Amino acid sequence: MMKKWTQSCLAIAILLASAVTHAAAYRVEVDTQSVSQQNGFIYFSLGSLLGSPAIDAQISQLTGWQSLGAIELQDGQVSGGLPSKLTLSSNSPSSFVAQGLTFGQKLSFVLNFGGDWQGTPSADGSSFVAQLLDQNYTSLLGNASGSIFQIDAVAHTPMQPELGLSTQVAPVPEPETYALMGLGLLALIARRKRHY
Repeated sequence: MMKKWTQSCLAIAILLASAVTHAAAYRVEVDTQSVSQQNGFIYFSLGSLLGSPAIDAQISQLTGWQSLGAIELQDGQVSGGLPSKLTLSSNSPSSFVAQGLTFGQKLSFVLNFGGDWQGTPSADGSSFVAQLLDQNYTSLLGNASGSIFQIDAVAHTPMQPELGLSTQVAPVPEPETYALMGLGLLALIARRKRHY
């Protein structure tokens, strides 16, 4: 009986592990202390080459701004709104949005990718960019290309974000990861009870 239960748990863990490899989420945090109280824009863009598979970038949990203004620029497949949830889709060659805000001390958001964004040759050329801009649309706190966060999909290559000045990124565990940890904990408890 115990052997069947252990085998079932292992099968579930393998299925969940395969699901984890197809999702990516990042918590992006930018120290905006040097531009605190300054008005500007947060700009998000998702672009893909023609024929690339559908990719979605979902931005949520935007925090750290003094006041959030109206959307200034928007084009392509954009749905939702900040601060709750904004989704950019690669169904058009380029989807972007620029929303006005007054910078606070630390700006952060969660970025979650969905769709067929990793591991396929046809995903080459898909790119997500986040920028902070002043009122003249000049980049603030960005890297050499002006981005605070940029990630490109390249076939058969792990996605590595390029960061701007004062930007920190941490992977966000998916619910499947928590499920795997829970299953592992249950397996340890069951094994320990079996030995005592």
